[in-house]
Amino acid sequence: MKTHHARTLMFGVFAITLCAGVVAGLLAAKLPAVQPKMDATNANDAAPLAEQLSLTVDQREKMRGFWEGVRDLSQNSYDGARKAESERDQAVVGLIPAEKMPQYNAIMRRYAETCASMEGKRKAAFDKAVRDTQRILTDAQRRKYDEILKKRGVAFPENGGHEALGEPAS
Repeated sequence: MKTHHARTLMFGVFAITLCAGVVAGLLAAKLPAVQPKMDATNANDAAPLAEQLSLTVDQREKMRGFWEGVRDLSQNSYDGARKAESERDQAVVGLIPAEKMPQYNAIMRRYAETCASMEGKRKAAFDKAVRDTQRILTDAQRRKYDEILKKRGVAFPENGGHEALGEPAS
């Protein structure tokens, strides 16, 4: 009988710890990003991209079309990730007994696959929008655009894919 109580207590503590971690993660995700202080060295970086690149009206309209789809897909990906996370968390609550650990592992694997798929779609849409943007720019605008991307931590190698600076392309 003591073994049963100890096991129940152990799983109870595990569930509480897991829930606390989820809550902490959700709260941290809602914190605003720290914005750099503006000074003379980075004041130009805050200007709209269209102004920095001296885009024509036609170029501005085309770019808006490229990036609106990315924005919508990004929001849908975020919403889908939150839904997948909620479904995963609800499923974990029902898997406290040790004999259900294989089910827990399957849920976690499906969740990871879903998130990876959504992230892949988001990255592909981002890459396409950058390539489309680069195609409509003049050489001078393209050089400036590449500088802006580098300042924002995104590099575009000659093969057309993007990668975070210092990390290999995926």
